[in-house]
Amino acid sequence: MKIFLKRVFHPVGQGAFYSEQIYSGNNVFEMVFDCGNDRGHNKKKLKEYSPKLFDYFEHRIINNKDKVWKIDLLFISHFHADHISFLITYKGQYQVKNLIIPVLSEEQKSLLLIDVLLKKIDIDFQAYYQLLTDTPKFFGEDCHIIKINTDESNTDEDKNKNRDLVIVTNEGKVESRGELLKTFNPIFKLQYYDNKLIIYHPDPQSHYYFPIWLYLPYDFIKYFCCSDYKRKISTFFIKTKLTSELLMDVKDITEILKHIEKKLKNIEKKLKNKNKNIDIKPLNYLKAQYMKINRDLNKICLGVFSGPVPFHLYSYLRNLDLKKYNKIFKKQSCLYTGDIPFKATKEINCVEEVRKLIIKSYASLSKLYFESKDYDFENNFDWHIGTLQIPHHGSGDNYSDDFFKLKFINAVICFGSNNKYSHPNGELLLKLLEKNKIIRDVSNNYTKKYARRFKIY
Repeated sequence: MKIFLKRVFHPVGQGAFYSEQIYSGNNVFEMVFDCGNDRGHNKKKLKEYSPKLFDYFEHRIINNKDKVWKIDLLFISHFHADHISFLITYKGQYQVKNLIIPVLSEEQKSLLLIDVLLKKIDIDFQAYYQLLTDTPKFFGEDCHIIKINTDESNTDEDKNKNRDLVIVTNEGKVESRGELLKTFNPIFKLQYYDNKLIIYHPDPQSHYYFPIWLYLPYDFIKYFCCSDYKRKISTFFIKTKLTSELLMDVKDITEILKHIEKKLKNIEKKLKNKNKNIDIKPLNYLKAQYMKINRDLNKICLGVFSGPVPFHLYSYLRNLDLKKYNKIFKKQSCLYTGDIPFKATKEINCVEEVRKLIIKSYASLSKLYFESKDYDFENNFDWHIGTLQIPHHGSGDNYSDDFFKLKFINAVICFGSNNKYSHPNGELLLKLLEKNKIIRDVSNNYTKKYARRFKIY
């Protein structure tokens, strides 16, 4: 039996679309992290913009016997159009079994709707509205949704149901903990427990299941959504006279401007009484207020660690020799970061928190597989990350020298070749070169896609 994983960073321009497929013979488990592209490239334009990328999507759909692209596990880092646009473009042509998303307040949803309208993003607004405000309806009743940073879908009842998965450890058979999620191909079992998503595969001889891969979602929302952030959101809605209710069923930016026009006339009148001849245009006023908070929406963002969990991990621990496993981990692991601003603040050092989270997760797994003793992962494991997705398309504002604590090898930067933001940042590129990192640039040139294939068992 041979099991392989294929990882692809797709060349979608100034956007994000990454995928992993785990192959066992003709059986496939499909994970997707974000599914977007350069805004302004809808389905009609895509064929001209990137014919090979268009063919890729069509191939994913047509080659399925029921003409539907099946995604077992979909992570949406955040809901900016360049990270979700293909989900709207191809709505109805794919099915998602399990969806992992960040939690959004009503105010944050409203700000995202305003973002699309203000920037005149070429996207089906009603479909985007449904994705934000009625996610279960957008993906269908067969899609199981887990919201990170909330207890909404992580109740004790959820954590203890479906306990019908039997795995094998060094101490014998163990009934799986947590929630067993559905997959399109039952040969792969997906377990959700303690904020970890673990993929299991059956042993051909014993027919028991053993772990082969780990997905670890993470976020720093609780640190970023501090009083200052909440104050800025509150100030925006006070100054614009907008509410979440007023944005219901809005189809055009002019409908929003009508709501704040009366407010602006009162401001204009007061200014003229002070001999200030200023003409305040509603659109300019809305843009000015929105830009004060625009960057903060990237903070409501998920990242995902993706890495191997060999069944025989416990044997490495027993022998206290992790050289072979270190080599596997270094080659195969990946850290997806979305658009998270990773610069350390007085509240949080994001890179250090990710490192601790990975160590803690593998330590807890080791106790499951080899329960007779604790193992000091932090001091005995060489924590190289094979591949790091540099956040926010190589923006200098999101980069941190703390990244080098992860000791990564490949630095993947996904950006548009002619983007107006001048991504990737030049200083960032120089620092990566100084540290001898391998820069993998992925733009809207299909030859620039970055793909890797590993044998994981």
